[in-house]
Amino acid sequence: QRIIVAMIPRGLAAAVMAFVPMSQGITGTDSFPLFALLIIGLSVLYMTVALYYERTKPESAGESDAAKDTVVPPAPVTRGPQLVLFTDLDGTLLDAQTYRYDAARPALQRLRERAIPLIICTSKTRAEAEPLRKELDNQHPFIVENGGALYIPEGYFKDSPAGASRRNGYHVLEFGVPYGRLRESLRTIEEQVGVHLVGFGDMTIEEIMQHTGLAQPEAERARQREFDEPFLITDAQPSLDKIREAASQLGLTVVSGGQFYHLVGGTDKGRACGMLIELYRKEWGNVTTAGIGDSLND
Repeated sequence: QRIIVAMIPRGLAAAVMAFVPMSQGITGTDSFPLFALLIIGLSVLYMTVALYYERTKPESAGESDAAKDTVVPPAPVTRGPQLVLFTDLDGTLLDAQTYRYDAARPALQRLRERAIPLIICTSKTRAEAEPLRKELDNQHPFIVENGGALYIPEGYFKDSPAGASRRNGYHVLEFGVPYGRLRESLRTIEEQVGVHLVGFGDMTIEEIMQHTGLAQPEAERARQREFDEPFLITDAQPSLDKIREAASQLGLTVVSGGQFYHLVGGTDKGRACGMLIELYRKEWGNVTTAGIGDSLND
């Protein structure tokens, strides 16, 4: 309608102008007014038919002007009995040699289709876990450094977890002790037991690459530790119980990983998992959990 209202005056003006050459006696312009009126008539007829069609055709669901201008929010997801899956990384989700997840792709797709949260629970650092989460398009909470901290994306749960700090878009629950204390304690344990212990903090990037098989960027991220000190025993191995006893006297724990032992602050993956499970049950009610790992600390 707006187009017709706008075009008719312009068309009439063009018709009037078409008479001007003829009125001036210019040769060969006698047919100008006829052509102008014919074009105007056909244009009005075409627009009238088009308008009639638009007004009389049945309006399908969602095609009205109001519907086109309205953003319909997605229907809320109904949460019934829900499965939450926890997974370690190296040797579990990731191949122990290549650090790739090609073999897991079909399972990852099925988890996405069923809206099952996949919780990364690893001895790796946050700096290591975040690029993988982005690559996997994983928006769920994750646990790093053998339960040292639980990172929950802001807005993931209705209520903010009690005792959590806010940092870099996460609610963070810290269970471990600061890395500096772990480094000092490793030296104390070394002296008490009489054995040489080599932690990540003692290694160069090249040495970390040699021991882990990681490329340089990944090795640099692996060294950005906050709550966990992986270490190797380089001398003739003493009783692991003596090392654990010395750590216990300092309020710390030694756990066995896939390639390294880990000195942690009296926490483990289970404690962090338990806290997260409580949050899921508070939000969803009935929750079933499953976990996958390849070593004792899992």
